Amino acid sequence: MASLNRFFSGLKSAGVSGRGNYFPYANALYRCEISRFFFKDDRKAVFVAEIDVIETVKYASSDPNKLAPTPGERRSWIVDTTKELNMALRDLNGFLLPVMGVDVSNKLLAERALDETEAFAEYAISANNPLGGAKVNLETFEIKTKAKGNDFTVHNWLPSPESIGFEAWIAKMRGGAAPAKAPAPHAISAPGPALAPVQHGGKWFLPQPDGSLRPL
Repeated sequence: MASLNRFFSGLKSAGVSGRGNYFPYANALYRCEISRFFFKDDRKAVFVAEIDVIETVKYASSDPNKLAPTPGERRSWIVDTTKELNMALRDLNGFLLPVMGVDVSNKLLAERALDETEAFAEYAISANNPLGGAKVNLETFEIKTKAKGNDFTVHNWLPSPESIGFEAWIAKMRGGAAPAKAPAPHAISAPGPALAPVQHGGKWFLPQPDGSLRPL
């Protein structure tokens, strides 16, 4: 795995973004399940996520030829590291952190999770496909450009309420027992009530159902 060090060593400092091109050009929200996540470098050095759509929650496209994916339909999302490496690393973070149950808008938890992304990326592409079956949500947005034919879709990966959560993923990565999966909801639901306050680094925080910590 040493050949991948040049990618993983920059993950913590790369930050997060979420661009991609393989779901329909649309403003949409999907519930998804990861079928397979892997790395290949036969012709290009790329990370590939094969994604099964569980449900299209909302969908609107300005292109009438772009139809909403049906339940069970598989889509691919690719991060090409041969183009713009820093952007590729940000794309990768923007996918892996939500898979781990981390809301990237929560800076405290995201910064903590970035300490683990190098190890988690190598774990995620290991031969036993540990991300297979993991749930993640995806929000897409149409972006129009001045140049004709260059419109693209922004991908914003979101934690799923069905995620086992950041701590559980780290435990699995380090050889701990895999927690039981939560039952699949029929729709994306609002977070539940906050839990009891906890102390971290001398400060108090209020845990949220998605695993994040909100400063008190």
